[in-house]
Amino acid sequence: MDSDCLIKITKAEMKEALTGAVDALITPTVVAETVDAAPPEDSVTAERIRRNVDCGRLRLNKTAARDRHPLAGLASALGDGERSVLDLLQAVGADAVATDDGRFSKLLRRNGIRVMGSAELLAFLLELKVVSKAEALEIVSRLTGLIPQDQYMEVRRAIDDA
Repeated sequence: MDSDCLIKITKAEMKEALTGAVDALITPTVVAETVDAAPPEDSVTAERIRRNVDCGRLRLNKTAARDRHPLAGLASALGDGERSVLDLLQAVGADAVATDDGRFSKLLRRNGIRVMGSAELLAFLLELKVVSKAEALEIVSRLTGLIPQDQYMEVRRAIDDA
């Protein structure tokens, strides 16, 4: 999971449901971006993330890939967090990458890697019945303004159809 997605699911109060349902791995670089370098207005979000790392709900994976991920050469425009997620992907062979970064998502999808953004993660949790329809409506209301309108509408349709 990259920093942008982690911040959004934390602000939307969806992180606990997600980490209870899937093995959520993050890198030390993602922790540095979301906790250590958090601006003062995000101190509550940073503290929530720190507590989840400390208790093991968010698994901090320090395993580095032996070699840079094959996509790393294409990712020169990406940030350190995204590049660390590429390395983690190579090291552990994850089922999917959670990101809300548009460029990173396109790069991953073009190369056959499953990508799930915040809205897709919420729809996934609803499908698994980890969250109820009522809980999903509360979470999506907290995602308003954090995700693009088209993603909001897509997840609202999934909730309405559930």
